[in-house]
Amino acid sequence: MSLSAIAHTAVGSGLSDASRNTLASDYQSFLNLLVAQVSNQDPLEPMESSQFVSQLAQLTQVEQSVQVNTQMEALRRQLSLNAALSETALIGREVTVPSETFSLDENGARFAYELGTAAETVQLQIRDASGALVAVIDQPAGEAGARREVSWDGMTSGGLRAENGRYGISVAAITASGEAGSYQTYSAGKVVAIDYNGGSTWLQLADGTRVSSGDIIGAR
Repeated sequence: MSLSAIAHTAVGSGLSDASRNTLASDYQSFLNLLVAQVSNQDPLEPMESSQFVSQLAQLTQVEQSVQVNTQMEALRRQLSLNAALSETALIGREVTVPSETFSLDENGARFAYELGTAAETVQLQIRDASGALVAVIDQPAGEAGARREVSWDGMTSGGLRAENGRYGISVAAITASGEAGSYQTYSAGKVVAIDYNGGSTWLQLADGTRVSSGDIIGAR
């Protein structure tokens, strides 16, 4: 068995349980081989002391690598747990995430947008689940990178109150050269629960949507 191969495995980061079990088995096999080598050496041609010391030194390095990886794995799990527990503080708070939809309720709706390029004219277009245009909201000219929050009372272009539910939001932004500008839209929602699934953390919002904690750009 190659001692260098065992040592290389030991110093690898992020070992899985299966990898650690394999490493422990290889480590024990190497120990057995070394003991057998010493026990069965030819008395007339004993192992050179330098070779013996060298193998003992390599054995110690392997053992230390196993211990270091075990400690690092324990530290990684502790940090993951601390991060997961810290996100429970978001329950009951409103978070803002990138989204092309938002929720309308009895209190109206709030969302935001950010222009990728400066625009001379900006128009927000709100559509229902079927894609039908419900309302148009004119906005002032805007600079690139400036996020602007918008409140909508739910009134449609026809003067009626839209039904509560999910709506889509898009931005018709025209630059000074007459070209369509890029944009990013955001929505806000209250966190009601935290879901830990497959090593990822998901936030359950009051309107039933789930968002990744890594997508949050703001909370209040």
